[in-house]
Amino acid sequence: MPVSSTLQVLGIKEETELGHAGSIVVEQVKDYIQKSQDGASEKNAQKEEDALRTLYELFFEYTLSWVGAERKKFAKEPNHPKAMDLRKKASTALADLQAGMIKYAICYMRLSRSGGIVQHEIETTTAPVENGVQWTAESGVLLGRFRKEKIMLEEANKRLNQAIKLLKPFEDDCAAFEEACKSFYGEEPAEDLLRPMRSSLRTQDFTRAEKALAAIPEAKTRFGVDKNKVKQAYGKLIPRMKAYIKIFKDQPETFLSSEAKLFLRGSEIRLVLQAQEKEVEQRRAYINKYHQPYLHHKKSSILHLREKLLVIGSIESLMTLYIRMMRGFALPIKDEKAVREYEHMVLENIDFLMAGQFQEIDRIEERNTDAMEEFAKSVMSYNKHG
Repeated sequence: MPVSSTLQVLGIKEETELGHAGSIVVEQVKDYIQKSQDGASEKNAQKEEDALRTLYELFFEYTLSWVGAERKKFAKEPNHPKAMDLRKKASTALADLQAGMIKYAICYMRLSRSGGIVQHEIETTTAPVENGVQWTAESGVLLGRFRKEKIMLEEANKRLNQAIKLLKPFEDDCAAFEEACKSFYGEEPAEDLLRPMRSSLRTQDFTRAEKALAAIPEAKTRFGVDKNKVKQAYGKLIPRMKAYIKIFKDQPETFLSSEAKLFLRGSEIRLVLQAQEKEVEQRRAYINKYHQPYLHHKKSSILHLREKLLVIGSIESLMTLYIRMMRGFALPIKDEKAVREYEHMVLENIDFLMAGQFQEIDRIEERNTDAMEEFAKSVMSYNKHG
C-alpha cells in the first residue's frame, strides 16, 4: 500500500513525530478493543481481529518507511563502534516483537470480548438473585456436577418417554394375552409359561424369548377349555406378541434400565421417570439458585486473566518499546551513554519478553478459550432447561 494511503488509514500525517504517531495508533487499538467489548459477539470476532492485525501491520510498514527516510537525514552523523552490533541484535528481534505486539493486542481483545459476553448475560439473564447466596469453590464443583447430571437425566427421561410411547399400543394386548393364558392353563401354570419369555426379554435374549412365546400355544390346556376359543384367541394375540418382542429386538437401548436390563411395561418406566423427574427438578433449582453467582464468578475469572496479561506489559508500553527500537535503527547512537541506554531500555526488555513473557499469552489464551467454552455450555443449558 502507498505510504500516503497507509497514513490515511492510520489517521496520521507524514510530518507527525513517530512517538505521537504511535500514540495515535495505540488509541485506535484501544478503540477497536472497546468496540469488541461493547458489541461483544463471537460472530464478529474474526473480522474484529483481522482489522486489529491489519492496523498494526500498516503501522509497522509505515515505521520502516520512516526509518529509511530518517537514515538519509543523518547519514553523515558519526555512530559509536557498538552501534552496528546493537542494530543487528535489534533487527534479529524485530519480527518477533511485532508478532508479540499483535498477539498481545488480540489476546486483550479476546479477553475484553469475553468480559462483554459475560456482562451481557448478567444484564439480560432472568435468573433469580437470592440474598446470602455466595460463590465458593465447592459451589463450582457441585454446579458442574449437577449440570452434567441434569443433562444425563433429561436425556434418559426423553428416552424412557419414547419407550412408553412405543409400548402403549401393546399394553392391552399384553394384558389380554396374560389373561388368556391364565384362563387356558390356570394361574400358576400360566405364570410358569410366561416367565421364560419375560426373563429372556429382560436380558435381551430375543431368540429364547421367541422360542418361549412359540411354546405357549403348544402347552396342554385345562380340562374343558374350548379349543376353538383357544385357537381364535391365539390367532389374534400371538402376532401381536411377536410384534411386541420385535420392538425390543429392534432398539433394545431405548428400554434399557440402569441395571442393564430392559423395561417391559410402561408402568415400570413411569415409576422410574417419576423419581428421575424429581432429581431433575432438584438439580434445576440448584442451577437456578447459583446461576447469577456463577456469572459474576466467571466475570471475575476473565478480569483475573486480564490482570495476568497486564503483568507482561500494556499496549502502551509495548508500543513505547517498539518506538525506541525503531529510533535506534533511524537515529545515530553516538556515545557510550546512548549504547548503554539502548541495551538496557530496548534489547534487555525485548530479551525478557522473548524469554517467556510472550509465551505466557498462549496460556492465558488457552484458559480464556476453556472458560468461554464452559460458559457457553452453561448458559445454553440454563436457557434451554432452566
